[in-house]
Amino acid sequence: MMTISPAPSLVHAAFLAPRASKPKPTPTPTHGAASATAYAAGLTAYKRNDFASAIGQFGKAIGANPRLARAYYWRGLAHYALAQYSAAASDESTDLKLEPAYASAYFWRAKAYFRLGLYQAALDDYTRAIARDGKDEVSYVNRGLTRERLRDDAGALVDYTKALSLNPRDEVALVDRGTAHARLGQFTLAVTDYTGALKLDAKDEIAYFNRGYVYEAQHNYRGAFADYTRALALDPGDTLAYFNRGFAREGLKDYTGAIGDFSIYITRVPADGDGYLHRGLNRAALKLYTLARADLNKAVMLYKKSGAQTGLKEAQAALARLPAR
Repeated sequence: MMTISPAPSLVHAAFLAPRASKPKPTPTPTHGAASATAYAAGLTAYKRNDFASAIGQFGKAIGANPRLARAYYWRGLAHYALAQYSAAASDESTDLKLEPAYASAYFWRAKAYFRLGLYQAALDDYTRAIARDGKDEVSYVNRGLTRERLRDDAGALVDYTKALSLNPRDEVALVDRGTAHARLGQFTLAVTDYTGALKLDAKDEIAYFNRGYVYEAQHNYRGAFADYTRALALDPGDTLAYFNRGFAREGLKDYTGAIGDFSIYITRVPADGDGYLHRGLNRAALKLYTLARADLNKAVMLYKKSGAQTGLKEAQAALARLPAR
């Protein structure tokens, strides 16, 4: 069997999911009837997910009382809900100028910074939020993922572990800690975390996917195949799961099945040379040399177009190994 490249990277549990959205209770303003009325209307609109109206009402409250800190806070949340991350960060910053000890404003500004790709700024704000509310496990989870974006996997592991000490049933923290373990090469610990997460939520597609990846790294191809299959049953649209399952099938010497999975991947991602490369390798394993040559030539063409030198070299080497026509 020809040598194949490693499977693609792990994926993360949903970051900044609704469970992490924790706006704190806030008092009704007392500085003027106009600001209080608009503020209350803004909260009502926000709670019914009418975020555009909420932004307008909070703007009216701010116009009537520019020092109404929580109006900036809630308007920032409404901006965030509409993916207006720069505006969200700006409003949370104004809130923090008026009430610098408000942990939740740091939390939400960190979320906005993360979405903007400002990972160090997000990390700093999560740290400030934790300093003011050290029992919020979600801040630790989100800071952990931010650390991973900054390539600090060891620090991320510490944060996920702290989150789990605060809430041992935090399924997202278990999945993300499993991913940190996997990135550090601690595969047995990663499997333990993914399995624990699946005990809490048997329909967690990402936990199955990532555990499948780790099983593959451990050469447990049967376990990997089973987990990718479960992931696909939960989410048939997971294109990467087909790609990874192709590797598991190859490890099981099910070359025909691998070809099928890579073919599905190719139909969905036709511009990626990896699909053609690996389908060609499996066709070669079945001595389907004409079809293998066609796939490998297609891979070479796509790799040249994309500038992917590693894949190009592998496809060219695989072509050179094929028997002469």
